[in-house]
Amino acid sequence: MAVTDISPEQRKAQLRTRLRAARKARSSTQRARDEQAIAAQIVTLAKQQSVGSLAAFLSAPTEPPTAALLHWAADCQMPVLLPRTRPDGALDWVWAAEVEDTITHLGIPEAQGPLAEAQAIEHVDLIIIPALAVSPRGARLGQGGGFYDRTLAALSHVPPTAALVFDEEVLDDLPLEPHDRSIDLIVTPKRIITCTPGE
Repeated sequence: MAVTDISPEQRKAQLRTRLRAARKARSSTQRARDEQAIAAQIVTLAKQQSVGSLAAFLSAPTEPPTAALLHWAADCQMPVLLPRTRPDGALDWVWAAEVEDTITHLGIPEAQGPLAEAQAIEHVDLIIIPALAVSPRGARLGQGGGFYDRTLAALSHVPPTAALVFDEEVLDDLPLEPHDRSIDLIVTPKRIITCTPGE
């Protein structure tokens, strides 16, 4: 079967299988190095764009690590929202400073604490979101649950979005479906990319 005969959904499934396997193969040494590098890139981005508040996420073991950047934000007393999944497939948000514990929900670390106001996510300066792959044109391949696509689509105002990926996960061509939401920025351990839709 030619690549052109495969539906976007099938291509996504194939990509997810390959990318997840590559992530599992990363060593603990690589992960530790990536964590510090990603935090440094986020600090650079925050200074460039005068970010005073953000939404981030608690990274799963194979994802680009977010612990160091969350520690940095806490040290700066920067307000940070963390996601919590809802039964309807969207996300609620919890202020990181109020998080009491974390649990694994469907294999994903998740913040537990008092919910922030529903509109709080619309007022942060930057939303940092997970991804398996991204393209320089702003296409994003997630894990397949659609939580961020649904959440962003429901907002009246969408702050700038930045996806965290490893450098080799920036791909020129990604399959898209009508419900997919594009991103504005890409952050990897080595670079920050401003997405250019349509190019």
